[in-house]
Amino acid sequence: MTTPDFRALCAELIDAMDSGITAERIRMSPLADRARAALDQPLSPAAQAVLDAFHKELSPDNQPGGLPAALRAAADQVVPVTPAPNDTFCCPPVQTTVWMALARVRSQLLAIAAELEAQP
Repeated sequence: MTTPDFRALCAELIDAMDSGITAERIRMSPLADRARAALDQPLSPAAQAVLDAFHKELSPDNQPGGLPAALRAAADQVVPVTPAPNDTFCCPPVQTTVWMALARVRSQLLAIAAELEAQP
């Protein structure tokens, strides 16, 4: 599955509207069909997990509680928790360096989530 270029589709739709084509003609055009097909594509599992976390944690009074949960879900999808490599026995230093960089990214995402949660 290729990711649709939504920006290009939007630009084509705006160009069609700006050129004076009626909404009815646009609605029945191949351009509209391509836009509909793009919108019908499912999210990737990673994107779906983040969206699910956001909706699950969204509070009834529309407080931003879902955003930190979504960031945590993004961290879980992009940089899952993994044990540190053991340099002494099995892993070259490069593996440890990469693991440390990934752990920093995860830590930064989680720090943003914690900061957002602390907001009044």
